[in-house]
Amino acid sequence: MTEVKAVSEMSACFDGNIYIYIIGGLDENRDELNTVYRFDTYSEHFEELAAIQLGYVSNVSTFFHNGSNSIIIINDMGDALSYDVVTQDTCSLFSFNEYIGEVNTSHISCYDGHDNIYIMANEDGRFVKFSMILKQFTKLTGSPFEAKEDIYRLIYDQSFGITLIAGKGQNYRYSTQRNDWTLLNDNDPVGLRKLLGACLIRD
Repeated sequence: MTEVKAVSEMSACFDGNIYIYIIGGLDENRDELNTVYRFDTYSEHFEELAAIQLGYVSNVSTFFHNGSNSIIIINDMGDALSYDVVTQDTCSLFSFNEYIGEVNTSHISCYDGHDNIYIMANEDGRFVKFSMILKQFTKLTGSPFEAKEDIYRLIYDQSFGITLIAGKGQNYRYSTQRNDWTLLNDNDPVGLRKLLGACLIRD
Protein backbone atom coordinates (compact mmCIF):
# COMPACT_ATOMS: atom_id res chain seq x y z
CA MET A 1 0.00 0.00 0.00
CA THR A 2 1.24 3.51 -0.85
CA GLU A 3 2.14 5.46 2.26
CA VAL A 4 0.89 9.03 2.56
CA LYS A 5 3.77 11.06 3.97
CA ALA A 6 1.82 14.13 5.09
CA VAL A 7 0.82 14.27 8.75
CA SER A 8 -0.64 17.80 8.89
CA GLU A 9 -1.76 20.79 6.79
CA MET A 10 -2.69 18.68 3.76
CA SER A 11 -5.83 19.34 1.75
CA ALA A 12 -8.31 16.94 0.18
CA CYS A 13 -10.98 17.09 -2.51
CA PHE A 14 -13.40 14.60 -4.09
CA ASP A 15 -14.04 14.28 -7.83
CA GLY A 16 -17.72 13.48 -7.25
CA ASN A 17 -17.27 9.97 -8.61
CA ILE A 18 -14.54 7.61 -7.40
CA TYR A 19 -11.41 9.41 -6.29
CA ILE A 20 -10.35 11.52 -3.31
CA TYR A 21 -7.17 13.53 -3.86
CA ILE A 22 -4.81 14.46 -1.00
CA ILE A 23 -2.58 17.42 -1.73
CA GLY A 24 0.66 18.62 -0.12
CA GLY A 25 1.00 19.20 3.61
CA LEU A 26 3.84 18.75 6.06
CA ASP A 27 5.67 15.55 6.93
CA GLU A 28 6.63 14.46 10.44
CA ASN A 29 9.75 16.67 10.26
CA ARG A 30 7.58 19.71 9.38
CA ASP A 31 9.03 19.79 5.84
CA GLU A 32 6.70 20.99 3.09
CA LEU A 33 5.50 18.39 0.60
CA ASN A 34 4.36 18.84 -3.00
CA THR A 35 2.85 15.36 -3.23
CA VAL A 36 -0.45 14.27 -4.78
CA TYR A 37 -2.15 11.05 -3.70
CA ARG A 38 -5.28 9.53 -5.19
CA PHE A 39 -7.51 7.35 -3.03
CA ASP A 40 -9.84 4.92 -4.83
CA THR A 41 -13.05 4.73 -2.78
CA TYR A 42 -13.92 1.37 -4.37
CA SER A 43 -10.63 -0.50 -3.88
CA GLU A 44 -9.65 1.63 -0.82
CA HIS A 45 -6.09 1.92 -2.13
CA PHE A 46 -3.81 4.95 -2.45
CA GLU A 47 -1.78 5.81 -5.55
CA GLU A 48 0.95 8.44 -5.67
CA LEU A 49 0.77 10.74 -8.70
CA ALA A 50 3.34 13.15 -10.13
CA ALA A 51 4.36 15.91 -7.73
CA ILE A 52 3.20 19.52 -8.09
CA GLN A 53 5.99 21.56 -9.67
CA LEU A 54 4.90 25.15 -8.96
CA GLY A 55 4.40 27.12 -5.75
CA TYR A 56 3.90 25.64 -2.29
CA VAL A 57 1.02 23.40 -1.33
CA SER A 58 0.84 23.15 2.44
CA ASN A 59 -2.27 24.56 4.12
CA VAL A 60 -4.04 25.19 0.79
CA SER A 61 -7.63 25.05 -0.43
CA THR A 62 -8.36 22.48 -3.16
CA PHE A 63 -11.38 22.01 -5.41
CA PHE A 64 -12.03 19.51 -8.20
CA HIS A 65 -13.04 21.11 -11.50
CA ASN A 66 -14.89 18.53 -13.59
CA GLY A 67 -14.82 20.62 -16.75
CA SER A 68 -11.05 20.30 -17.04
CA ASN A 69 -10.40 17.17 -14.93
CA SER A 70 -8.20 19.37 -12.79
CA ILE A 71 -7.60 20.12 -9.14
CA ILE A 72 -7.64 23.84 -8.41
CA ILE A 73 -5.13 24.65 -5.67
CA ILE A 74 -5.22 28.02 -3.91
CA ASN A 75 -2.54 28.81 -1.36
CA ASP A 76 -3.04 31.22 1.51
CA MET A 77 -1.48 34.08 -0.47
CA GLY A 78 -4.13 33.79 -3.17
CA ASP A 79 -2.02 32.16 -5.89
CA ALA A 80 -3.95 29.52 -7.83
CA LEU A 81 -2.58 26.47 -9.61
CA SER A 82 -4.31 23.92 -11.81
CA TYR A 83 -3.20 20.27 -11.59
CA ASP A 84 -4.46 18.05 -14.43
CA VAL A 85 -5.18 14.60 -12.97
CA VAL A 86 -4.92 12.98 -16.43
CA THR A 87 -1.60 14.42 -17.65
CA GLN A 88 -0.41 15.19 -14.09
CA ASP A 89 0.91 18.56 -15.27
CA THR A 90 0.76 21.76 -13.20
CA CYS A 91 0.15 25.27 -14.51
CA SER A 92 -0.40 28.69 -12.96
CA LEU A 93 -4.03 29.82 -13.07
CA PHE A 94 -4.13 33.28 -11.48
CA SER A 95 -2.80 35.52 -8.73
CA PHE A 96 -5.29 37.23 -6.42
CA ASN A 97 -2.76 39.88 -5.40
CA GLU A 98 -2.04 40.87 -9.00
CA TYR A 99 -5.72 41.66 -9.46
CA ILE A 100 -6.78 43.14 -6.13
CA GLY A 101 -3.49 44.69 -4.99
CA GLU A 102 -0.88 43.54 -2.51
CA VAL A 103 -2.32 41.86 0.58
CA ASN A 104 -0.03 41.03 3.49
CA THR A 105 -2.14 38.38 5.20
CA SER A 106 -3.66 35.09 4.13
CA HIS A 107 -6.74 34.37 2.01
CA ILE A 108 -9.67 31.98 2.27
CA SER A 109 -11.71 30.61 -0.61
CA CYS A 110 -14.53 28.37 -1.78
CA TYR A 111 -15.85 27.01 -5.10
CA ASP A 112 -19.40 26.81 -6.43
CA GLY A 113 -18.81 23.41 -8.04
CA HIS A 114 -19.33 24.69 -11.57
CA ASP A 115 -17.48 27.86 -12.54
CA ASN A 116 -16.77 30.47 -9.86
CA ILE A 117 -14.02 30.51 -7.25
CA TYR A 118 -14.63 33.00 -4.40
CA ILE A 119 -11.64 34.46 -2.55
CA MET A 120 -11.53 36.72 0.50
CA ALA A 121 -8.50 38.62 1.83
CA ASN A 122 -8.29 38.18 5.60
CA GLU A 123 -6.49 41.50 6.01
CA ASP A 124 -9.47 43.71 5.16
CA GLY A 125 -12.29 41.50 3.83
CA ARG A 126 -11.74 42.30 0.13
CA PHE A 127 -13.80 39.76 -1.80
CA VAL A 128 -13.76 38.64 -5.46
CA LYS A 129 -14.84 35.79 -7.68
CA PHE A 130 -12.88 34.24 -10.53
CA SER A 131 -14.72 32.62 -13.44
CA MET A 132 -13.08 29.43 -14.70
CA ILE A 133 -14.99 29.78 -17.97
CA LEU A 134 -14.33 33.47 -18.69
CA LYS A 135 -10.92 33.52 -16.95
CA GLN A 136 -11.71 36.85 -15.33
CA PHE A 137 -12.18 38.41 -11.89
CA THR A 138 -15.22 40.31 -10.57
CA LYS A 139 -15.03 42.52 -7.48
CA LEU A 140 -17.75 41.80 -4.91
CA THR A 141 -18.96 43.47 -1.71
CA GLY A 142 -16.27 43.04 0.93
CA SER A 143 -16.83 41.00 4.06
CA PRO A 144 -17.69 42.96 7.25
CA PHE A 145 -15.53 40.49 9.19
CA GLU A 146 -11.76 40.92 9.05
CA ALA A 147 -9.94 37.72 9.94
CA LYS A 148 -6.49 39.41 10.03
CA GLU A 149 -3.80 36.71 10.33
CA ASP A 150 -6.13 33.81 11.16
CA ILE A 151 -7.60 31.18 8.85
CA TYR A 152 -11.38 30.62 8.83
CA ARG A 153 -13.70 28.82 6.41
CA LEU A 154 -15.93 29.80 3.54
CA ILE A 155 -18.57 27.23 2.57
CA TYR A 156 -20.58 27.42 -0.66
CA ASP A 157 -24.13 26.10 -0.93
CA GLN A 158 -26.30 26.45 -4.05
CA SER A 159 -29.46 27.13 -2.06
CA PHE A 160 -28.28 30.31 -0.32
CA GLY A 161 -24.73 31.26 -1.31
CA ILE A 162 -21.70 31.38 0.98
CA THR A 163 -21.28 31.09 4.74
CA LEU A 164 -18.27 32.51 6.54
CA ILE A 165 -17.60 30.41 9.66
CA ALA A 166 -15.66 32.45 12.24
CA GLY A 167 -17.33 31.75 15.61
CA LYS A 168 -20.10 33.05 17.84
CA GLY A 169 -21.41 36.43 16.72
CA GLN A 170 -19.00 36.42 13.75
CA ASN A 171 -20.69 34.04 11.31
CA TYR A 172 -21.97 35.66 8.11
CA ARG A 173 -23.90 34.62 5.04
CA TYR A 174 -23.18 36.08 1.61
CA SER A 175 -25.92 36.19 -1.03
CA THR A 176 -24.55 35.56 -4.52
CA GLN A 177 -27.75 37.07 -5.96
CA ARG A 178 -27.83 40.29 -3.91
CA ASN A 179 -24.06 40.67 -3.44
CA ASP A 180 -24.41 41.42 0.29
CA TRP A 181 -23.51 39.96 3.69
CA THR A 182 -25.86 39.17 6.60
CA LEU A 183 -24.82 38.47 10.20
CA LEU A 184 -26.31 35.15 11.34
CA ASN A 185 -28.18 34.60 14.59
CA ASP A 186 -26.22 31.40 14.98
CA ASN A 187 -26.14 30.31 18.65
CA ASP A 188 -22.64 29.09 17.87
CA PRO A 189 -21.14 27.48 21.01
CA VAL A 190 -17.57 28.19 19.84
CA GLY A 191 -16.28 31.72 20.35
CA LEU A 192 -13.54 31.64 17.73
CA ARG A 193 -13.21 29.10 14.92
CA LYS A 194 -9.78 29.94 13.56
CA LEU A 195 -7.80 27.06 12.02
CA LEU A 196 -10.82 24.74 12.26
CA GLY A 197 -12.27 22.78 9.37
CA ALA A 198 -15.90 22.95 8.34
CA CYS A 199 -18.27 21.25 5.91
CA LEU A 200 -21.95 21.39 5.07
CA ILE A 201 -24.09 18.39 6.10
CA ARG A 202 -27.74 18.25 5.10
CA ASP A 203 -30.24 16.40 7.29
